[in-house]
Amino acid sequence: MTENKQSKVPLAGIGSFFHTEEGMEACKMDISAITHNHQLYYTGRQALLYLIKMLSESAPINLIWLPEYYCKHVTAWLEENLDNIAYYNINPFEQEGTLNFEEMASPNDIVILNNYWGIFEYEIERKANSPIYIEDHTHGWLSQGCMNSKADYCFASLRKSLPIPLGGICWKPNGELPNLEHLAQEDPDFYPIWEQSERAMALKSGYIEGIDTDIEREDFLQLFSATEAGLNANFNLVVMKEEHKAIIGKYLDTNILDHKKRNRQFLSKNLNPNSHFKILDHHSKTTFGLQVLFQEEQTYLDFRDYLIQHQIYPSTLWPGNKKEGLWHHMLNIHIDFRYSLEDMAYLASCINNWKPQKRYLN
Repeated sequence: MTENKQSKVPLAGIGSFFHTEEGMEACKMDISAITHNHQLYYTGRQALLYLIKMLSESAPINLIWLPEYYCKHVTAWLEENLDNIAYYNINPFEQEGTLNFEEMASPNDIVILNNYWGIFEYEIERKANSPIYIEDHTHGWLSQGCMNSKADYCFASLRKSLPIPLGGICWKPNGELPNLEHLAQEDPDFYPIWEQSERAMALKSGYIEGIDTDIEREDFLQLFSATEAGLNANFNLVVMKEEHKAIIGKYLDTNILDHKKRNRQFLSKNLNPNSHFKILDHHSKTTFGLQVLFQEEQTYLDFRDYLIQHQIYPSTLWPGNKKEGLWHHMLNIHIDFRYSLEDMAYLASCINNWKPQKRYLN
């Protein structure tokens, strides 16, 4: 990886969108529990929409229950497509405890369960009055909860974990997923979104590798932003082109966990305790990234701005969610296969040197 020798940080920084990666698909793992019968779509939300439409073909769906703490872009997208959305409360930072969905949901309902940060594993007890359970493994792709799911159906957004322009997947654990081709349609207006994202990834690679010195950060960031806007504005279930399926297929069974586990272990040993934040306990599981929790919003914003100033670009999972409790402002810092232990040393040094601005302190 090309590095900025002055700052000791990867040229494009740590985090943000993927660039084009060559060769990382070589390390494989057995994911036949997922791929024995699956469907690929352009986004995780489209994969979920397929499951909902498929289930509606068999029997009317009463309510679709979403967790209150969830991606607001996905929530808004589903509300545009469906008029039977309901919400339930869950603490995304405490995996202990049992939710009794039978008290709120009927057998004609769908309950969306989210594998928060890759550490949630839901114990699903089948009863006569149980609803249909669908798990979202977007931030827990290939985690234990994902590979050993007890849900009726699962889905995930793959572009959050793999270096692909777009990609979503749905599957049925230990069962057959019907392929109802009539539910999706070709959409000439959608396919340029893939091409736009692909172009942004290539520009970012050129920027990192120094192939084209005329490339600026804004060039690919604007394209990535336009891609997100396009996805939020398109509400169709789109037939995926075979060439796009092939690109996703190169990376689908890539072992993305080993690098994360190694990097997380390094950070656990090298990060100093800090009273202003805490690191989410991973309970020996491989988390989506490094989750940093804050009590105070202003301190959280100060930390985020400090990281950005040091070319570390965290994701917020998710802004707009209100959660009761002391520790509920969260940043996710990317620690995936793009980053070496040297990069993690830089990250740890930056975090250890951070102090909140005095105006935020009581």
